[in-house]
Amino acid sequence: MQTSRFQLGLTTALSIGLGVTLTLALSSRDAVGYPTAAISTGSNPVISSGGTLGLPADDTVTATLANAPADQDLIITDIVFSGTSNYSSCSERWPVTLTTSGGDVVGQYTTGIGSSNDYSFPKTLALHLLSGIRVPAGESLELAIYRDAWGGSCSSTRTATTRWGLTGYLSQP
Repeated sequence: MQTSRFQLGLTTALSIGLGVTLTLALSSRDAVGYPTAAISTGSNPVISSGGTLGLPADDTVTATLANAPADQDLIITDIVFSGTSNYSSCSERWPVTLTTSGGDVVGQYTTGIGSSNDYSFPKTLALHLLSGIRVPAGESLELAIYRDAWGGSCSSTRTATTRWGLTGYLSQP
């Protein structure tokens, strides 16, 4: 069997193409680095916590939601508030303020319980924070939530509860 010029040319072209492809695939690329404030290299840099708060009528409740260690910032990426009340015909709004223990206001939101014909705010408030809320090293994230009733058949003996959960990660300051 005789090899034609066409077959020899095709084999040469394929060999050169394969060589160029392998050379490009194996060549080094520019290094990609991440900022120093990325997730730290601790044994467990991801945090999550949650809890329940009873809300007295027309009063403010405060709580510490999370503490940043002395040597790392805490970045909160997600927060969820969900509430229940023993009066379904009473409309309540619950303004939420988040501050650091250093006094910086880092978020203000509203959640609450609406009667069957009131849908002006969510019963569950889910915050998915793209860049997060930063709690500086050594400080804590504080919650202040006020229970304000304004409509329906509200009673001073009504009870309400809010549940909260948050996730985040630790980072180098």
